[in-house]
Amino acid sequence: MEMPEQPRSRRQTRAAILTHLLQSGGSFRPPLAKAVRLSEASLSRILFDLKAEGLIEEVRRPAPYVGGPTGLVSLDGSVALAAFELTAQHLS
Repeated sequence: MEMPEQPRSRRQTRAAILTHLLQSGGSFRPPLAKAVRLSEASLSRILFDLKAEGLIEEVRRPAPYVGGPTGLVSLDGSVALAAFELTAQHLS
């Protein structure tokens, strides 16, 4: 029996969305929601905030199939990204 995933903080969820967009180069909403394990309603609320902060953009594109999604979500091209990881190592 598969254990349910532990609840994530809003910060972790935002990070998962931004990471997926960075790695994929952009995504339509339904596959993005599935990839980060969110309902489309929850994803929409977080995307609204990320758009307001200028971190993402949503561009209308032709649907990949009849009746398919048209809003391609991607990182805003004007935002520069930098990442680093700090670790502490204990020597004994």
